[in-house]
Amino acid sequence: MANWVALCMKKWSRAEGAIISADKLKGDISKGPISKKDIYGLLDYNIHIVYLKLRGDSLQTIISSNLDKGLGLAGIALSMKNNAVNEIRIRDKQLNPAKIYQIVVPDYMLNEEEYAILPHAVEFVNKPQSIIEILNWQLRRNKSPITGHTQDTNNNR
Repeated sequence: MANWVALCMKKWSRAEGAIISADKLKGDISKGPISKKDIYGLLDYNIHIVYLKLRGDSLQTIISSNLDKGLGLAGIALSMKNNAVNEIRIRDKQLNPAKIYQIVVPDYMLNEEEYAILPHAVEFVNKPQSIIEILNWQLRRNKSPITGHTQDTNNNR
């Protein structure tokens, strides 16, 4: 489910990638159709998105240090080796450690010390858009029902 939320954030923001930690998702959506009630139960209404500009090496550090939180990713693909990140790809290109990438994350990932993102940000901008509003936007755009086991387009596991 976290990958779907990240995908909605990425589509709405038009950023290169999106990251959300699954440990903050409150709902438990099982296999089958997902209702708006299920979506409203996923996240706190006061969670908004933050645009970040991060160097590639910082993005790799953030992803590697937060894997245990069950990251939802969109636009970012990982390959793992021996339970560690082996390779990161953004928009089907290998992560460049020196390049600056625009990524969106929930504001709690910027504000809480456990994620350690703020010290890595080259620049960040808070947006007044809540993630719940972004999920509603995606539901209005989607003509077919959403199911609990959506296709993961980035092969993130």
